Amino acid sequence: MKRLFAITALLTGLWCGTASAQWVSDDVSPQSIGPVKVSLHDGATDACWTNLREVREYVEEKLRMSGYSVVQTNAPIYSFSITVAAYRSNNQCVGRTSAELFKVTVVDEIFGEFVVGSYHYVANRNSNLNNLVITTVQGLIDEM
Repeated sequence: MKRLFAITALLTGLWCGTASAQWVSDDVSPQSIGPVKVSLHDGATDACWTNLREVREYVEEKLRMSGYSVVQTNAPIYSFSITVAAYRSNNQCVGRTSAELFKVTVVDEIFGEFVVGSYHYVANRNSNLNNLVITTVQGLIDEM
């Protein structure tokens, strides 16, 4: 029954224009993780995402205000990754936005990206996904 409800909720969200999912580990806090580097991944076309600089500055400032250390180095302990993949169809931007907090490390001899927080939206919008990107990153930061 729970699975049916989850599927129905997702399909309803897609039909209405937005669906989301989120998860953050209970252990995430400024005291429990090290420095964070913010990275942007722009997979949007046709002006579906245009406020990249604003998003980077917004995330860095919100993290600092929440007590996290933000760094610019290429070897951070944690990465706050923002990804937008979108395209224009019938004058609407269709795509997904995601914000993830992860650590690249070795655990039990397994090397990989270990996600400790994640927030995603799938949506279609008449203009672009700029506001939804801000909503996505704010959602993850609020949970951290």
